Amino acid sequence: MKEYNTYLDSLIRKYRKNGGIKEFISIKNEIELRYEIDINNFILSSIIKINNDINNDYYGEYLNSKKEDFINAIVTSIV
Repeated sequence: MKEYNTYLDSLIRKYRKNGGIKEFISIKNEIELRYEIDINNFILSSIIKINNDINNDYYGEYLNSKKEDFINAIVTSIV
């Protein structure tokens, strides 16, 4: 994750202040939206290097499951 995201930073501040599930879900959605390719590449880098079309077709269900775990780990470590 190379770029600084001020919107994500504001969501994190709101979550720290309120601790609500709505803010938590907003953080997860923002991470998934903005960093989808980075997350996919990170998860799949330990398996094999293949193009994005094959990633989605072949690893779709596995990738979605691992993406959810990865995003949850990120969110819990930054809040």
